[in-house]
Amino acid sequence: MPNIDWDKLSYEAGYTEGQASMRHYKYDELTGLKMRHDFNREFKDMFDSGKPFHFIFADVNGLKRVNTDGGHEAGDNLIKECVAQLIECNPTGNSDLIYRYSGDEFCIIFPFNRGYHSNDLNCPSDICTLATKFSGDFETYDALFKSANKLLLERKQEHYKLFPNDRRNC
Repeated sequence: MPNIDWDKLSYEAGYTEGQASMRHYKYDELTGLKMRHDFNREFKDMFDSGKPFHFIFADVNGLKRVNTDGGHEAGDNLIKECVAQLIECNPTGNSDLIYRYSGDEFCIIFPFNRGYHSNDLNCPSDICTLATKFSGDFETYDALFKSANKLLLERKQEHYKLFPNDRRNC
């Protein structure tokens, strides 16, 4: 796992108090990533721009089990490990387009450039499940999001067949 300075990602020295407060609102404290509000706006803007991109939806595997068995600190560490892998596996080396969408879900807007393809984002572990869709295949950003979400849910079901203890028992 790469050595990531989470404090540096979460807070950068030199901000005024107001800027630091905005950063706290805008960036997830645990991961240093932008959050759902920014994702929703930037996802729509990227789609509306007409520039092609891949949308990747990721979900941490086994977070409920890890929280139950090892406590929330262990769960936080699993989330950090997933984020570190998403950053490390990203061929652009950039976390600017990775968002914490919810507790254990992450969204990635992956620009379609020559030399990079969504298949280049390959995290060969069981820490998170990924679902990828291409923006050019959809009429609306909502349809793109729903399709990726549906694929993610299907892949999670496949994961649960292999790892039934990872299923949330709500």
